[in-house]
Amino acid sequence: MFKFAELSIRYGKKNSRHGVVFYADISNSVVVRNVKIECEMLNALHDGELSIVYQPKINADDDSLLGTEALVRWRNRVLGDIEPREFISLAEENGFIIEMGYWIIEKCITQNLEWSACGYEMKPISINLTRKQFLDPNLVHVLAELFAKYHYPPSMLEFETTERIFTENSVQARNTAEALFGLGVALTLDDFGSSFANMIEITSLCVNTLKLKRTFVQDIDTNLGKQEVVRTIYNLSKRFELNLIAEGVETNREFNKITGIGIKSIQGFYYSKPLAPNDFEAFIGRRRGQ
Repeated sequence: MFKFAELSIRYGKKNSRHGVVFYADISNSVVVRNVKIECEMLNALHDGELSIVYQPKINADDDSLLGTEALVRWRNRVLGDIEPREFISLAEENGFIIEMGYWIIEKCITQNLEWSACGYEMKPISINLTRKQFLDPNLVHVLAELFAKYHYPPSMLEFETTERIFTENSVQARNTAEALFGLGVALTLDDFGSSFANMIEITSLCVNTLKLKRTFVQDIDTNLGKQEVVRTIYNLSKRFELNLIAEGVETNREFNKITGIGIKSIQGFYYSKPLAPNDFEAFIGRRRGQ
């Protein structure tokens, strides 16, 4: 009963012009599923239902591994596989994202150390941070404790967040970015180009890398407008000495056009889907043998 009341309040804030919503108005399969997901979420960590997969980032010039992006997956005993697009936003709303986020960070640290102990060259792991995670006042303190606990080099951890966080929470977001920079953690602006932030302003945000929005990559081989936008972003990134990575590269034509423009850092199904840790090791092993 309380969960349905809370859900009605959330729905009213987002969708009702008059602020009055009856649960009957939103009683549909999507809403009911969201309630079930939230109920199951409470025990997801304790029950060991969350896992991390890793998608490689590759240097197109020599096919070497630049790093990897960590992505969380959830297989629930009742609901089966739950898509991140379903549970991440709910976790952000109910606050579970903080606990889950720190679990992801620690899991990535221990995994990278394990790979290093097995003889693999350590490469940075990047982790997505939501607005609530990025603005969490405990973020830098917790990171410093984890780095000390595991003797982990901060340069081997990167965070990805969006431009919107800086436009909507300018002062606090800038302070966080500066603190992360001071700690030695690199920062990437994800989905770059989605909010058309001022490039001059971005250079003052302690940002190391821009990640090109996937929509700019799709059909770029036939879309002249996208080609010009991407070329402009590439030229600006070079001018301001920022790394630029293309995300979601899937086809040969997309790869050829993106690399032809000059972008050499590639992430996407063209090279590999996100991989479980053992499969990621096999991926690295195959590239060693090339």
